[in-house]
Amino acid sequence: MLPLTLLNAAHDGPILVELKNSETFNGHLVACDNYMNITMRDVFQTSSSGEQFWKMPEVYIKGSTVCTLFRAHECPRSSIVVWHMN
Repeated sequence: MLPLTLLNAAHDGPILVELKNSETFNGHLVACDNYMNITMRDVFQTSSSGEQFWKMPEVYIKGSTVCTLFRAHECPRSSIVVWHMN
């Protein structure tokens, strides 16, 4: 399956997005488009240093800034699905 298809399947599920600048966004996927622009809700943002945290009700992430996507898998709790983009 293509990453976009799998990302669409994760709709309203927990997802972690790592940006190219090493910041991370952890929340629930609301929507994504064909350019992998992502809208998330109930988001925790972590700075690239890992020392600062922010809670936001909703964020929009431009697809061209995304480095890696992590999605919690429905099966075992320790399993994750990872997409890495270069």
